[in-house]
Amino acid sequence: MKLIEKRLTPIRLIRHLTWLTVSLVTTAHAVGEELLFEERLLPPVTAYLDLLLCANTAQRYRNNDGDAERYRMAAFEVQDLTDEAGWSSNVIAATVTKLQESRSDLVLREGDSPESFYLRNFSGERCEQELQNVRVYRERGVPSP
Repeated sequence: MKLIEKRLTPIRLIRHLTWLTVSLVTTAHAVGEELLFEERLLPPVTAYLDLLLCANTAQRYRNNDGDAERYRMAAFEVQDLTDEAGWSSNVIAATVTKLQESRSDLVLREGDSPESFYLRNFSGERCEQELQNVRVYRERGVPSP
């Protein structure tokens, strides 16, 4: 069975939330310290975060549960591939933090509502491009540590 065909079971949800929590907790403990992020991990981490935000945008602002599920499952696949490649939670957390600190590709306009921001930045072309990136990761894998 392909990873993308897996459904969101309670076990997968717990695993996903644990992965995210470990990333956030590790980041919180590292405040004031130099985080050792991995440049090669930035593209898959970007795909993971963008696809989760695309899923949220599709579900919340477009009422499109089908696209939301498709983006969410693709994000979980990136998580699976990253875990299978052997990346530690500390490196993943540092890379998530670095990505969030250095994000210059998002457009924020004065007077933006959350809806207009998310629809502009996390729908359409960006989401479809990240799905293409996941297909590449599926075929070639993500970089290894």
